[in-house]
Amino acid sequence: MQQLLCNKCCLVLVVVVAALSQTALHADVITNGSFEDGLSNWNANTSGNGNGYAGTTTNWNSLAPTDGDAFASLYALACTELPGYGPHEEECNLSQTFFVDADSMLTFDAFSSISMVGMGAGYGYAEALLDGNDIGYVTGSGWNSFSQSVSTGSHTLTFVLHVMAAGGGGGGEGGGVGGATQVYGNMGIDNVQIPEPCTLALLAIGAVGLLVCHARRRRAT
Repeated sequence: MQQLLCNKCCLVLVVVVAALSQTALHADVITNGSFEDGLSNWNANTSGNGNGYAGTTTNWNSLAPTDGDAFASLYALACTELPGYGPHEEECNLSQTFFVDADSMLTFDAFSSISMVGMGAGYGYAEALLDGNDIGYVTGSGWNSFSQSVSTGSHTLTFVLHVMAAGGGGGGEGGGVGGATQVYGNMGIDNVQIPEPCTLALLAIGAVGLLVCHARRRRAT
């Protein structure tokens, strides 16, 4: 009878821990990290003359999302439109402030693509910042995975896409073919997450409970 009761307790414990762990596994410090709700809970900003855009999409050059049905899409264009125009910079960024109550691991998927048209000079880059500090430059036209340890406390995660077009070339000060140098930038972001530390705690509690039941059952036999 005692062994039967212990077996039942073990079964109940497994079910409860599994249910709680499943809930915790889906809980995340980052809100809307898969961008299924558009840019909800994210702050989007652009600087320059308006040639920057932040939104979401379901694909980019045949690249599908890595999590869910959508991902964040940043776009920026810098252009020395006509002779006489000086260098032009454009930036688009996406950020979210969050709090972690234990040391954790931030992970995300991202890609970027920078291209230039014209004969002038220009450059572009995409990067991720944690509290204003660079944690990695995003390169490559395909998805790459990134990770960064995060300490206890409040933090701000920012993704930045920056492009700059300068003068030069054959079109006067504006430079480039027909007097224009254009630098295009695209950046994709998806699957941004920091799993709640309570997930491991629940699993540990479940493991301890199972060990206790197992020990009692051995003593009973």
